[in-house]
Amino acid sequence: MHEASAEQASRTVIAFLEAVAAGDVDAAFSAHVADDFHHHNPWFADDRAAMCEAMKASAAAEPGKCFEVQQVITEGDRVVVFSRPARPQGRLRLGAHRATA
Repeated sequence: MHEASAEQASRTVIAFLEAVAAGDVDAAFSAHVADDFHHHNPWFADDRAAMCEAMKASAAAEPGKCFEVQQVITEGDRVVVFSRPARPQGRLRLGAHRATA
């Protein structure tokens, strides 16, 4: 992937994750997730609708989350984001998110 394309892919993934963390799940999915999206989270059905609903439930359960990027790694058509979501309740968790651009 060209360096400019890699940078755009990183920005796109971060924009998606920030929107989801802020509770704008429908807008994030509408802007950034293809209709034929599949994921590999074993806790949910592997389709777009199931992941969108799970992210909406998470946003409703913990409103006011913010999202702090720790590191972004882009290689080929893959973007990995290491993040630290901060929750209003004060709990912090380090997470890693992988996306294919």
